[in-house]
Amino acid sequence: MFYKFSERICRMLSIGISSISFAAAHYGNDPYYPFLVLDSGLVLALVYYFTKKEFDANKAFVLTFLLHVCWNLIPTSIYILFL
Repeated sequence: MFYKFSERICRMLSIGISSISFAAAHYGNDPYYPFLVLDSGLVLALVYYFTKKEFDANKAFVLTFLLHVCWNLIPTSIYILFL
């Protein structure tokens, strides 16, 4: 029983730390921007966690990386098209 509790706490901590690290890495000139991308970091951490259970860690990383690229490509494309 303690093992299951410990495993759940470690999983939540790793997802939380990953999300906060993602937000901190996107800190720029705007001090509020990390709060805006915190949910994106949470989604990407969850995608990595659940795909890592199905596939190996390398495939999960590549999928998460490609999702992040697509996520950034959409607003960048809109900005370029309507500039």
